Amino acid sequence: SSIPLASSPPPSSLPPPPYLVRWYDLDFNKHLNNTIYVKWLLEACPQDVLEHGQLKRADFLFRAEAQLGDQVDAQVVALADTGFLNKLVRQGDGKELALGQFYWG
Repeated sequence: SSIPLASSPPPSSLPPPPYLVRWYDLDFNKHLNNTIYVKWLLEACPQDVLEHGQLKRADFLFRAEAQLGDQVDAQVVALADTGFLNKLVRQGDGKELALGQFYWG
């Protein structure tokens, strides 16, 4: 059973720097590869959590494609129960591209 993801979490106070979609991030359809979405969503979690936490659960929701040259912002919201709700948003039009919900132990 999946945890439902909120469609528009509020932005974090300290978002990571923007990501740039590069040629080697693309799949055969010239869209950002799904593995890169997951990587960027995960990288947006705080460094100490990434280094010392143990990922217990992750849920993803892909909403739209990113293409070569797009700049993508990551927004992070800390959840009350050792989790994070992360969102990737295209800078040019504000389109929500993907959501990731992570729970750490």
